[in-house]
Amino acid sequence: MISIEVIDRKHCEALSLIVSTDTELARHLYGQGKAPAPTSEYEFFEQCKRWEHKNGGFCYAVLLDGVAIGTASYVPIRGGETAGVGFYISSKYWGKGYGTELLNELKNTLKEKGFKYITGNMPKSNIASKRVFEKCGAKFKECGDRVYSVIELQ
Repeated sequence: MISIEVIDRKHCEALSLIVSTDTELARHLYGQGKAPAPTSEYEFFEQCKRWEHKNGGFCYAVLLDGVAIGTASYVPIRGGETAGVGFYISSKYWGKGYGTELLNELKNTLKEKGFKYITGNMPKSNIASKRVFEKCGAKFKECGDRVYSVIELQ
């Protein structure tokens, strides 16, 4: 079962290993031909905290039965009624429905926090991510090589 927790140092060993070694994930996050960047637990945690401070956002560890398999984050935008979200999970867990389960978990969490909409964007080439948003009720707009999604939280 997928759950999310505010990111903590206890999650960072597993998460730093994922971003340091998962070549398939790196290709999707950073583009064709890009290799994973070695990142220590400390660096991973500090990068998350700097991102939160810079963007006014929040980072979560994505847990599968209590084990960290990815991250999710959000930033309040448009006067605070919309949350811009982003997430990834280790490629060894792709194709098992965990992305959809994760986005549904984010929807519930963000609705409880008072948001009315979730938005995300992805490269047009990332068909799997678009499909996850589609399964969760998103509407889409394409612009250049990007796809922008909006989900109304009801």
